[in-house]
Amino acid sequence: LRTMESFMPCPNASCVGGHFHEAGVAEPIFTCEVCKSKYCVACNAPWHKDMTCKEFARKRVVDEKKKVQEAKKRSRCYHQFCWVCLWSWTRIVQHDNHFHEPLCKQYRPRRDLQLPPIVTDPPVVTD
Repeated sequence: LRTMESFMPCPNASCVGGHFHEAGVAEPIFTCEVCKSKYCVACNAPWHKDMTCKEFARKRVVDEKKKVQEAKKRSRCYHQFCWVCLWSWTRIVQHDNHFHEPLCKQYRPRRDLQLPPIVTDPPVVTD
């Protein structure tokens, strides 16, 4: 299933779900059947109800700048973390960029990763 073009793995890093999304950007909302997270297929971001992808991207930039400024004000502990989403740098380095917050510009969904092949039992041969 995972090798089929219309199959969409859930972008949520902690979810193993996914579904077939044959409509593509014509119907941009992706709702994971397992974790119920909603994502936009057109801009590869969390679902942004009542906003175009362009409006959401602008809002995202403004929100990121606010987070960075707030984090810089509070940072005196010398712990390494992403200035945008505040996730621990150690965890991101160990597990890849899908461990950033989905709104972070450094975030990359899990679908960019190589998924292991699905193993099935060999057929039973009877005489």
